[in-house]
Amino acid sequence: MKSLMSTMALAGLLALAAGSTSAAVNVTWIHPENFHDLPFPGWERKEMLDQIADHFKKLGENLPPGQDLRIEIT
Repeated sequence: MKSLMSTMALAGLLALAAGSTSAAVNVTWIHPENFHDLPFPGWERKEMLDQIADHFKKLGENLPPGQDLRIEIT
């Protein structure tokens, strides 16, 4: 009985560890100062780029655990 409880506890810990391995999303901007489709002043431009990156990171929440996504925007 004690062996069964130990096995179940270990299985539960492993399941929690596997579930806590979250996906990572990394967004890299390559020369954002050259983006012509963002006709905003400096601070608004940075805010817009941050919002776009946040959107990609939110979409990344749908990735399977342990799977990473790297996005480079040029």
